[in-house]
Amino acid sequence: MPKAKRTAGTPAAAKRQPMLYLASHGLQTPISAIRWGCGRLKRMAAGLPPEQRQIVEDVQEQAKLLSRMFEALLLLAKVEDGTHISALQDIYLHDFLQTVVAASALPQDVSWKLSCPDDLRLRTDRALLTALTEALLLVVAYGARGQRTVHVTIARHGTPQECIVTIHAPLQLALVEDAAIARQEDGQRIVGGVPGVMLSVAAALASALGGSLQVHDECKIVLKLPSPPSVSVLPEA
Repeated sequence: MPKAKRTAGTPAAAKRQPMLYLASHGLQTPISAIRWGCGRLKRMAAGLPPEQRQIVEDVQEQAKLLSRMFEALLLLAKVEDGTHISALQDIYLHDFLQTVVAASALPQDVSWKLSCPDDLRLRTDRALLTALTEALLLVVAYGARGQRTVHVTIARHGTPQECIVTIHAPLQLALVEDAAIARQEDGQRIVGGVPGVMLSVAAALASALGGSLQVHDECKIVLKLPSPPSVSVLPEA
């Protein structure tokens, strides 16, 4: 028997709404407390030994990571339950990606090279696209090896048109070894750790936007998103 689709009006979704509320307001509280405490300790770093300063910085970074992962999972849960209200916008992808990367505070040893026309825009849901982009940034930040130079190319192809984002990075993805859960329904191996979680989130968000996400040979990630006609911002003649 096929599973019922989860929407905001189904009993399953109704039961999950209190959980989403508790998760968004309850679980974020200890994460915020950890980040606040680490921030206070960093301001007193002059009085701490180097090893302790490094520990504080590591805890703070992991707290930030946990917070970002949690926010992505919460948004995905809302999408699956049908409670996310989609708002389509015309987004200029070059400026959008530059802004998201700058705000992501990723490790300094990751360098980015972006190839995207300045005027290339995509009409889509900004919240979902932002979460999707941040998820992919985390995949690269925690899954890349060696000299971590990431090449991102964005272009529009095909009829009907779709926007294709290609990410080239030296990924080293740890595969799940547990035979009971190591493969998906399509036979693909499941990736573990932070990259695995965020790849799953990114793939689900891409699907929610009507697109797809694939990983090729652990060195290339290809994201395809539908590119409907944009709404012109120029006044009519």
